[in-house]
Amino acid sequence: MATDDILSVINTLETSRGISRSELLTLVKNAYATAMRKSIGNIPIRVEFENLKRIVAEKQVYVSDTSFGTGFMKLADARQIPGNENVQEGDAIWVRVPIDAVNRQAVQIFRQEIQRLLRDTEKATIAERFRSRVGEIVPVIVKQLTRSKDYICNIEDTEAILFKEDYPASDTYATEGVIYVCIAGINETEEELKQNILYRNGKKPDAKKIEAFEKKISQTQNIPGIRLTRTDDCFVKAIFASEIAEIKDGSVEIVKIARIPGRRTKVAVRSNNPQIDPIGTCIGSHGSRIKNVMSKINYDNKQFEKIDIIEWDSDLLKYAENALSPASIQSVKVSEDSYNTLIVHVDPSKRTPAIGRDGDNIELAARLLADFQFVGQRWKITIEKDAPKPVRTFEEDRANAIKQFTAIPGISEDDAKILLSNGFSSIDTITTIANREGLEGFINAFIPGSIEDDPELPIRVWNGIMTSEEADTEADTTEGE
Repeated sequence: MATDDILSVINTLETSRGISRSELLTLVKNAYATAMRKSIGNIPIRVEFENLKRIVAEKQVYVSDTSFGTGFMKLADARQIPGNENVQEGDAIWVRVPIDAVNRQAVQIFRQEIQRLLRDTEKATIAERFRSRVGEIVPVIVKQLTRSKDYICNIEDTEAILFKEDYPASDTYATEGVIYVCIAGINETEEELKQNILYRNGKKPDAKKIEAFEKKISQTQNIPGIRLTRTDDCFVKAIFASEIAEIKDGSVEIVKIARIPGRRTKVAVRSNNPQIDPIGTCIGSHGSRIKNVMSKINYDNKQFEKIDIIEWDSDLLKYAENALSPASIQSVKVSEDSYNTLIVHVDPSKRTPAIGRDGDNIELAARLLADFQFVGQRWKITIEKDAPKPVRTFEEDRANAIKQFTAIPGISEDDAKILLSNGFSSIDTITTIANREGLEGFINAFIPGSIEDDPELPIRVWNGIMTSEEADTEADTTEGE
């Protein structure tokens, strides 16, 4: 095997690929040892360079006159090798592999192993180089579209793949065109790559998608490696940070991002400085900042992805109202029938913008509320068609109940407050208990301590109500006659 050619290749790779000479020498030794093991048998092999001019391989064999085959040598033969004159039965010695053992098959295996180890070394070098740049926005040059709809790109002087799962389905990139991507991560293994792409954002793909993706990565030698994306939240967040200084320095914070790539994105922001308006800061003078953001997010200017900037709020109902913007909302309340549903009322003529095209506005708003999950359930949003019914406050309900009770003959305002404290919110609640359980049941419904100073209160209320009902009955009878 021509060692001079190997050393020439090592010199070239050291210069062109940035791999150190010591790493390349180790790589060659490992490849040569693998080729020898597959050629002469699976026994220990060690490889060295002899004055950097010749590759020397040695195999480990055991001295034995009773065992034969690969890995064994007769005692007499072993003692004829210089330096082994005193070996004994059962000793292990290292013997140089003869040059004629390097057959055509061994050369082919050596070349394949060199290529494999070189790819692995390159991947490790690239991983270390880009690991500190995860989350950064970088321009890449599109070089080729594969049959599986993935784009092979050049990022600086390195090749990487933009998988079809990592760019909007509506996008089509021109060869030799420049696009902006986010370095989403470094995939150390194929399994890690599969998890990062197929199972991201908590999604669980079906069996066909998993099978197709596994087949694709098994045929691609360039991965694992740098993972590029134009769909993950980190892409939008990094672009905002690159265009808006206040986000980069932390004065304005992106709290949550909800996105349907290629269609619409909602970004919830808040200010960590009371003197800074978070929404105005992101939009910029005459919309200059948001235009720059959109120009990087959208590759094809004919298909602009809409971006809504909304203000984050710690109050769920207020935050939900903000999340549905730019739709005009009349009111938001928690449903009385479903504990994880928000009922939103809008003007009937404004219902369509509140829902959005294909439901995107209401869907993204619900995603923004993910941090407000109620007992592990995601909030659902329901848009009501009709105008909201007037809702009375607690104080108004209390005043109305006191007014009803004081209308009962012999009942003062203080008596009315005692009735309220015992859970009677209206005359109807009193008559319901009275009709079902009678006077005794009505008296027992009171908390003893509440009527300790006035034990006759239940009797007065009972008599007052009965008197009023008799008067109403008499009036109805008279009117009928």
